Order: sequence, then structure tokens, then C-alpha cells
Amino acid sequence: MNPIQRPDSFESADYVGVLRRRWLIVLVLTLAGVVGAFAYVTVAPKSYTATGAVNVTPTGAEPGNTVAGSRTANAQVNLDTEAQIMTSTPVATLAGRMMHSTLTPWALAQQIKVTVPPNSSLLDVACKAPTAIGAANCANDFVKAYLQNRSASATATLNSQIANLTAKLNSMKAQEASLTAKIAKLPRGSATKLSYDATLSSVRGQAQQYTNELAQLNINESKDTGGNVSTIATPPGKPSSPKKSLILPSGLVAGLLIGLIVAFIVDRRDKRIRSAQDVQRQLDLEILLNLPDGSFGREVSIVSPRSRTGQAFTDLGHAVAAALGDGNHIVFVASARPGRAGSVVAANLAVTLARTHTDVVLVCADLEGTIAPKMLGLGDGEGLAELVSGSATVRDVVRGPAGMPGLWVITPGADPSVGLYSLQHDTARALMSQLRHDARYVVVEAPAGGDAADTFALGEFADAALVTIEIGNTDRAEAADCVRRLRQLRTPFVGAAVLPALGRVGVRPPRQPQPRGGPGKLGRDALPVGRGEISAMSGMSAEGDRRDRPARSSSGHSGRPDNAGS
Repeated sequence: MNPIQRPDSFESADYVGVLRRRWLIVLVLTLAGVVGAFAYVTVAPKSYTATGAVNVTPTGAEPGNTVAGSRTANAQVNLDTEAQIMTSTPVATLAGRMMHSTLTPWALAQQIKVTVPPNSSLLDVACKAPTAIGAANCANDFVKAYLQNRSASATATLNSQIANLTAKLNSMKAQEASLTAKIAKLPRGSATKLSYDATLSSVRGQAQQYTNELAQLNINESKDTGGNVSTIATPPGKPSSPKKSLILPSGLVAGLLIGLIVAFIVDRRDKRIRSAQDVQRQLDLEILLNLPDGSFGREVSIVSPRSRTGQAFTDLGHAVAAALGDGNHIVFVASARPGRAGSVVAANLAVTLARTHTDVVLVCADLEGTIAPKMLGLGDGEGLAELVSGSATVRDVVRGPAGMPGLWVITPGADPSVGLYSLQHDTARALMSQLRHDARYVVVEAPAGGDAADTFALGEFADAALVTIEIGNTDRAEAADCVRRLRQLRTPFVGAAVLPALGRVGVRPPRQPQPRGGPGKLGRDALPVGRGEISAMSGMSAEGDRRDRPARSSSGHSGRPDNAGS
């Protein structure tokens, strides 16, 4: 799979990783939310709420004596309707006059909240105002205005009913007088007189009914109050808003949410590789080594095989050996970016393979950035630069670190810049072929993918490539470019080594101060070859000793043992 086209995906561990990396952003924005909420509570205008209650009773204009909420059928007084009347324009206008308020009736009504307690005939009237006294006056004035409006409405209704009944009664009395006059003029026993007598009796009965109803309405006029004040609103002791118990937790939650959003946005915009999971997703490589933070401390070194980090490198060595199988092999350790991670992995891998398999050569092909020689206790001297330029042979440059049998090192050389201009394809092929022939494993420490393209091209002759990723310092594009270049060289991948960010940590050389050999002093029996004794690296033929150094070919290697055909 092309790592550049590999889709991104998030797992649960990634969310935890984002919080671990961006906790400061989340903390700062959460605290900002709390501080902002506290500042708002401190400087925001205060409002106070006072509550009064009115007991609603039927008026004389309402027949019966039932008060109920809208959920009760056949009720003469509907408290839900009365709650709406409390905030109506007539009531708000009357309350505004009492308060001498300059607000419109609609604005005043917005300050009122009316609730109906269950199983009661009460209306709770809560008023919100900038001051405690103002809130109490507002609630009380609205209660008074409501009672006055209800009383006035009842009086108007009764007066209308009384006027209507009075008109009907007067009509009945006029009709009665007319019929009485007509009956007086008719003879006794006449049919007309009998008919008029029946009509007169009916008119008198209707008039009596109107008289009784009118009397009842006159009695009902004394019950036109429609209710009474149940609870007088008093000034509250503290403001009702803003509420600290609501605003402060809201600020905390808002700050936390914003912090999480910003943290994930910042993390998604960060193109650096942050975990081994990123390597698997972005590069599609198996993770053979995954070292946690603090694996090396302030200085990098050749780790002890008994330490936890040493055990991880031992597992890496076994995994590489198992993946390559039998035979002699070249392992190309490529760094995704400039740094010390490639040297640390290459040096420790070479030491591990030498301890478990012997006959290992470490080639420090990162001519300008390697720290592997210092980690192994090797000083300056002839190395790869002189080897590829033709001024030295393998016997002259190869050295063995003290206390590390089976390991031989080719350092960058005294003048690394010479090697950058001398590493031709045929020279590189001949050198890699010779080293493969003479050693069980050849570990090549390569420069970063974007540096020293000539030495990076050594990956063409490798049997497997191990990509080194420095968590927190390696950019995704750098890692993808490194993998892309190795694929262009048709180099197989064995996996990836993931290390914590090393930065500019120091280097701690081994305790042994002197290496096992030096430039130009390597004896015949000092370096074994394959399964017998090496003659190529010692500069001698397999048939016997030769005092003189073998003649070099035009590529800079000896004609017989140091070339690819030996």
C-alpha cells in the first residue's frame, strides 16, 4: 500500500494520546472558561426575583362556585386562563401606572412569570427586576392590578346583565299593563277575554322570573372582588441571576469542550508522527522495536542486554535474523529524518547480532551525522570515505570495538566529504558484495532520506531495510519520503524501529577505552571470514600470507580479495 494514500483513522488509544500530548491546551482553555464564567458572574447586571400569590375566587358574574385548572372539565374559573390574563396588556398597563414605570406593557409583562401550583386555587406571580425592592413592588402591583382588573370585569359583566334584565322586565310590565286594559273592556265569558287572561298569566310569570334574577344579580354585585392576596411579595436577600451554581459549571464545561476541540484541531494539523500506531497507519510497516520514553535518559549508549531496553534490542535482532533466514545478509538501517535515532538503532542492532550470531560488520554510511563510532568507543581515523576513494583497503579501515567480539566497524573516515563524491555505483556494489561474502550480517547505517543521496543508494544492495522513526520529531512527509525512496530502490522492508524523541542528548561511550584493532594494524587472525578465517578484510589471499598490500583496482578495492568477485 502506498503510505501517502493510506487513509487516516482514529482509535480509542489515539484520543488518549491526544489528551496526553495536548493536556496543556485543554487545561488552559478550561481554566479560561472558569475565569470567564466567574468574571461574568462578577460584572454582569444583577436581577432579583420576588414572588407573590393571589387566591382566585369566583365573582358574581361567574355562576357556580368552582375553581379549577384547565385539566378539570366544567370549571367556571379556569386558572390556566387566569394565568394568561395576569400577563395581558390591560393588567400590565394598570400595573405600570401603579409602579410609575416608563416601560411598555409588553416589556413589563416579560418580567412576569405566573405558575399554578397543583391542587390549589392560587396563582404564584414572580417578577424579575434590577433591585430587590423593585422586584417586590412589581409582583405586588401586578397582583393588585390583576384583582382590580378581575373586579372591574366582573362589575362590567354584572351591570350589563342587570341592564339587560331590567329592559326585559320593563317590557314585560308594559305588556302586562296593555293586556290588563284590554281585558277590562271585554265582556265576561267571552273567548277573547279568556285568551287574554292566559297570555297575561304567562307575562306575569316571566316578569316574576326576571324580577328574581335581577334580585340575584344585585346580590352578586357584592362578590365582585374575584380573589384576595394570599402572599405579599418581600424583597429577596440575594440576586436570582446570574446564578453562580449554574454559570460556573457551565463555564467549566464550555472551556473543557472548547479545549478538547482546539486540542484535536491542533493535533490534527501537527504532521509529526506521534505513536507507533501512526507508523503502522501511515507507512504500513510492522513495528519491530517500540521504545518508551526514558529508555536512554540524558545520554545514549550501547545498552546492556539485561536491561529492559537491551531486551527490546535483543528481540529486534532475533526478529531481523528470523525474517532474513540463513545465509549472509545486508541490513539497511534508514533514518526518516536527520538525528541520532538511526545511529542508536544501527549500533545496538549490530552489537546484538554480533552477540547472538557473530561476524557482523557495521558500516557508518551516515558520513556526517553518525554517532555510532563514539557510542562504540572508536576515535577518528580512516574509514568509509577513504575506502571508496581508493586511498585505503578494508584491512586498513575496519576496526573492532573492545569487549565486543564478532563486531567490526567501518567508520565514516577522516574526511567524510571525500566519500560523498567517490561512492560510484560499481564501487558500492563491489564493497557490499565483499562485505556480504565476509560477514554473516552487514548493518549499514544510512543517512536520512533527504540527505546524501549517494550513500542512501546503498539500500539497493540490501536484503532488508529497517526504517527508524523518532517519535515527536519525525514528520509524516519525511517518513513517507524515506519509504518511497527505498521502494524506488526495490529494497525489501523488514519493519520499523520506533524511538522516543532524542533531540540533542549526549553520547556515553563504553567503558573500554581502546578498540580491538586500529587502522593498518589488523592482523590476519583478528577478523574471521564467514565460517573460516577472513582473508579479504585482512588484505591477504586465502592461500597464504602476503606481506605486501594487494594492488587496488580502479574502483579503489584490492584486485583479488577486496572486490566483488572474490
